Amino acid sequence: MVRKLLLTVTLTVVTTLGLMAQITTAGISGRVVGVSTGKEEALPGATIVATHVPSGTTYGTATVADGRYTIPGMRVGGPYTIKISFIGYKEEVFENLTLNLGVIATLDVKLAEEGTQLEEVVVTSDRNDIFSAGPYWCVCVLWKKPYQQCSNDRQNCKRHC
Repeated sequence: MVRKLLLTVTLTVVTTLGLMAQITTAGISGRVVGVSTGKEEALPGATIVATHVPSGTTYGTATVADGRYTIPGMRVGGPYTIKISFIGYKEEVFENLTLNLGVIATLDVKLAEEGTQLEEVVVTSDRNDIFSAGPYWCVCVLWKKPYQQCSNDRQNCKRHC
């Protein structure tokens, strides 16, 4: 009886240690908010790009509706350069970050509003004869002439073919 108990405990400990050894990555998570006129608001769709400097490997994601993000499965170590951006806000860059094995590092960011002067866009167009109300061309597949000019309405064109 004691032998069976000792064997069960040994197998449990060895199996547990083997399962813990399977973690080989790290990650980052956090929340991105924008600060404008003294108020903070979540920035859904903000872009987060993390670059592992020695290897050049890049990881990226976008924030969800409440401004939260997670990038799992990243290489352990560093240094990392992390860029966080959103349209209308100043980009934030964090350098020399190091990630530890099995740890999800937290990086919460407040982006400052940035005024951008946009230039005027003028759209012009010319008339295109493809979409004009001119005569239609019928293509008759069966025994009739392949191309014949019809009048301006489609029904008359169908009658000719």
